[in-house]
Amino acid sequence: MSHEQRTFQSLGEIRANNRGSLPASKWAKKLGITSHQVSNIMVRDGVHLTGCFYRRTTFYAIPGIRAKKAFSPRLFENFKAAARMLIPESKRKFWGFVAQCEKYPVTNN
Repeated sequence: MSHEQRTFQSLGEIRANNRGSLPASKWAKKLGITSHQVSNIMVRDGVHLTGCFYRRTTFYAIPGIRAKKAFSPRLFENFKAAARMLIPESKRKFWGFVAQCEKYPVTNN
């Protein structure tokens, strides 16, 4: 009898992911920075129960970005200013992602 590892996502977790929010650990892995840096430069987007054991997990989002499709230039510039103070320019993975975000359509916010 084989054991399959099942992945479980709560409704809150699915909604957060659809908005472009992720836990600090996933942002850190994706961007090549630490979870501590993520929590210092991104906005907290809520706490959701995740996984099959319903652990409380804090989700973070990039300020001004909505569902990975559009961003508010004013909020995004504040995010970049904070990031410049905490994230060295040698973190190419992070700064490459930031450059990609600037290509999203502009919203009215």
